[in-house]
Amino acid sequence: MIKNKINVKLSVPVKCYQMYAYPLAVIFKKEKEAENWCFSNFINFRLARNGYIVDVRYTEPRYEKCYYYSERLVSQSLFLDESLGNVKEFIIKCIDNQDVVSLFVDEFYINHRIRYQKEHKVHQIMVNGYDKDKNIFYILGYNENRKYTEATIPMEEFIHGFMNCPVIANLSEYIKIFRIIETDKRCELSLTDFKKELLNFYNSSTYVNLDQYEQIYGLKVYDAFIETVNDYGYEYENYPMLYMLGEAKQNMFDKLKLLECFGWDFTYEKTLYKKLQNLMQSNFKTFSKRIYIAKDSKRFRDVSNRIVNDFQRIKVIEEECVYRILNKMEYQ
Repeated sequence: MIKNKINVKLSVPVKCYQMYAYPLAVIFKKEKEAENWCFSNFINFRLARNGYIVDVRYTEPRYEKCYYYSERLVSQSLFLDESLGNVKEFIIKCIDNQDVVSLFVDEFYINHRIRYQKEHKVHQIMVNGYDKDKNIFYILGYNENRKYTEATIPMEEFIHGFMNCPVIANLSEYIKIFRIIETDKRCELSLTDFKKELLNFYNSSTYVNLDQYEQIYGLKVYDAFIETVNDYGYEYENYPMLYMLGEAKQNMFDKLKLLECFGWDFTYEKTLYKKLQNLMQSNFKTFSKRIYIAKDSKRFRDVSNRIVNDFQRIKVIEEECVYRILNKMEYQ
């Protein structure tokens, strides 16, 4: 074929991390079933601390319960020495087979990216189409204005960014291949799974593995984040994590609207979640300022205290909210 392009969804509930937005771009091609599946996912969080590195993400969604979605993995390093052949032809073949592909590239070489020709940074980019006449790939990701969007890139530039990635030493850095499969099983909205996830979030937990890699879940994430804010030593692995926490408030608001279809009244709880969303947006802006004033110790401390105060309020409000939701679902 000369050209081929797989249509995917740019408007999905979780956009701030590409690791979620890419599979959701495929999953939401079946919108109603995707909404049912999403209902009991993207609820709980985990904060990981390894030394002074802090990372906040959703707990892993249960993709195995999205019955029409398939994800396969291929070692990226096998293409760097062409053990599996030419990666350009591999991408084209995947798309011709109706598979969307996510690869790690050095964004220094990728146009319309904030790090283009400025900074070497390995990041995932999804490819959902090609045009051999124009010699381009269609790609998804965050552009230079931090907008999640579709763009085009010359094929050779993209392959150059792929081939010039650092040697893959981490098993998490692999090519992902996504597709929709035909199945008779349907994704139904599950109140049981929703309650289980929300209860896990409410109860919280802490886990330390053999490498002293600390992972904190649920409402305890707020406490753990507060501990790091006033310490100059901590570095934040993923800057969008605060945006994610705010995005989660809107997601919960939408879940409550769905729950009301079953006869519950969550008017008060929805009001609280709108308040939480506004607090998180304000907190995100404050946190952004903190990054640029780190050398001014007094201003740094003042801004950090504002973040801590906001997070303490957010935790108290959300804890009440989640308790009320679980209580209504159990007894009303």
